[in-house]
Amino acid sequence: MKKTKFNFAIGSLFRLLFAVVAVCYCMVPGCMKAIPQSDLLPISFLYITPYIGDEAEIRDPAPEPSRMTINQESVQGWENPPENLLRFPVEILSNARLSMRIGGSSENPVYENDLIVRVEFSDENGNVENLFEIKPSGERIDEAWFDASIDLDRIAGKPGELRFAVEGPIASNPDVKIFWGQPTIYYPEAGGHKNVLLIGIDALRADAIEPLGGRDGVTPGLLKLAGQSTLFTRCHTQASWTLPSFTSILTGLLPSEVFSTVTTLRMPHHPDTLAEILHPEGYATGTICGVPFIGNDRSGFHQGMESMWYRIDESPETSVLKAKEFITRSKDRDWFCFLHIFDPHGDYSPPEEFVEQFCDPAYEGPIGDEFDVLHDWALPGIPPRENNLRRIRNLYDGEVANVDRVIDSFLEWMDQAGLLDDTLVIFTSDHGEEFYEHGGFDHGQSLYEELVHVPLIIRGNGFPEGVKIDTPVASADIFSTILKYLDIPVPEGVYGIPLQDIISVGPENDRLIFGEGTLVHNTHMKYVIQWPYKCFLDFFTGVTMLFNLEVDPGELTDISDDHPEIAGNLRMAMVTRMLPLRTMYIVLISGNHNAEKVFFDGEFSVPGGITDMFLLRGTSLEEGDETWIENDTVSFHLGNPTSLKTKIRGFAIVPEDGADMLEARVSIDGEYIPDIFYPYGNSDQAPDNRAVTDIYDYTWPAQIPEDWLTGPPAVYIIGVPGIDPDELENAILSGELDQETLDELRSLGYIQ
Repeated sequence: MKKTKFNFAIGSLFRLLFAVVAVCYCMVPGCMKAIPQSDLLPISFLYITPYIGDEAEIRDPAPEPSRMTINQESVQGWENPPENLLRFPVEILSNARLSMRIGGSSENPVYENDLIVRVEFSDENGNVENLFEIKPSGERIDEAWFDASIDLDRIAGKPGELRFAVEGPIASNPDVKIFWGQPTIYYPEAGGHKNVLLIGIDALRADAIEPLGGRDGVTPGLLKLAGQSTLFTRCHTQASWTLPSFTSILTGLLPSEVFSTVTTLRMPHHPDTLAEILHPEGYATGTICGVPFIGNDRSGFHQGMESMWYRIDESPETSVLKAKEFITRSKDRDWFCFLHIFDPHGDYSPPEEFVEQFCDPAYEGPIGDEFDVLHDWALPGIPPRENNLRRIRNLYDGEVANVDRVIDSFLEWMDQAGLLDDTLVIFTSDHGEEFYEHGGFDHGQSLYEELVHVPLIIRGNGFPEGVKIDTPVASADIFSTILKYLDIPVPEGVYGIPLQDIISVGPENDRLIFGEGTLVHNTHMKYVIQWPYKCFLDFFTGVTMLFNLEVDPGELTDISDDHPEIAGNLRMAMVTRMLPLRTMYIVLISGNHNAEKVFFDGEFSVPGGITDMFLLRGTSLEEGDETWIENDTVSFHLGNPTSLKTKIRGFAIVPEDGADMLEARVSIDGEYIPDIFYPYGNSDQAPDNRAVTDIYDYTWPAQIPEDWLTGPPAVYIIGVPGIDPDELENAILSGELDQETLDELRSLGYIQ
């Protein structure tokens, strides 16, 4: 093993090794004996192995619950088996209830009066008692989930089976599926309630809300909430777009630690999410959101969630209505609700009353009462007219005002329902929005303050009212904060810390707050804040910038040359802490957009094998473009970017484990031409446009020319070295790491 592989990767990988903490809770069939009331858990799950039909014994392996979706709301549970009977061995204590959700799917309408759905109890002597039955009413059960809540007191103390049965004319129709969703036994009177409401607003800048200096009259509701809560004035998110940001919030890890800096459009399975930790502890867990890559069953955010509902571009009012339904359904249980509201994310289309309130009636220009062509304005170097930019920002403020009104009404509903005193309310955002402060619109493409400085307001036990905390904190701290509030141990190795500790201990301005760009948005910029300094590092070019946020909050003056020691230390912290963990070769095709259209042809072979190849975001294939894989070789025919809006095109190659070598050749329009091929992660050209490289010989961060985006068309290859966590653990335990590396990691606080 080469020791050079570890020099910059250990910090993040070491934490990853200990971040995956499995928390399991199950009830073994046949072993659900009565337990003393004093030892009773608040919730007992029916997520155990069921008998099917007339089986005499539990099957091995057990049938696992799955996710079932009706009208974009997915629920964890079981599909009804062909035998039309699920049986669960139980012995239930007094004051218990069974909650569940019942649904179905079919190509044709499924009405309740076409079938009978029944919950029964069969005692040890075979006596059957009917507990619940859907009454025919003509409603369709394949359009929405039917909620059932059943009193189990009459079977308390009786060993036997709960039986879920389906009968009726269509019960034997193989084209009809009946779903038994999230069947849960719980004890409403066991223990006190501690609930969590996590409100994540999409694309909400910190300076858009009044408690953080926003425009008067836009967010009176949040101004009121801040007066009842603790306001963290310097909270920074770990990414500038939705998926990696919420991944950090729900796992307590940095994006690089869960691979969401690479290209993934889903949250990986390996970290434990908040829901995966809370659900086995008895919490009802639910997500309501406005984007499919968080809400659908392939997002990764479903892990640990009993139910998930999403709609694309749904109104805040509808999302809050679904949150109320979840809370009402779960009010007798402890619950965790993640409410994601898509507004004020573009397009900007506020209600008319807010257009009238915040937009200048004297405005004369091309933008009406909504702004739905965001990307047509996101042209580098071509700022919009000041009056048009002001109009766009006013429409954004109108959407913020509408969200504020909806959230204020929602919290008022919770207060009237007597729920606020038992609930930790966390209000935050995944990222902000650019309005040409640094040359662009939208989000994801940079890490300036307008994108990564986000609101954070926390109301509940342990957080004093009307207090402002200026200590820099991270969005990833929300994970540990929730667990501490619920008296659940925080897994070892997570980046985020409980914010209660900051309140009790006092300010810790020396803490490093990290954030990352992602390849999904064609950037590998990183940042770290050690107040008041904020340092940027471009992992493609190695360029470092340093700003003093206290005197230069707009990040306009780079002072890295004036403070080389500070910039160097912060740069080293980023390289050590946020090295991408997935080994890959990144192939970038760039060039001045005014350049003549040319086509690059190439073959990249990895003798040890290739596991994956994917196009970078923005690299949609155009006429004449082509990529393909055959065995261990990726071949391509791709044109250079000639659109003003497209800076780069490219793809990534993920080699098999241990496959370190790349053999490459590139030509332009079929000819080998000097000055087009840079395969070494620096400014060295390949002779004859051919190269053989070892990924661990690459400089990281890369050192490709700073003007690579504005120069002539060319191909660059950047090698991203990664290490298998098990390999790293073995290296640490075996003493293979040299003392200098260990001392460096120890001095940075990454190992003890």
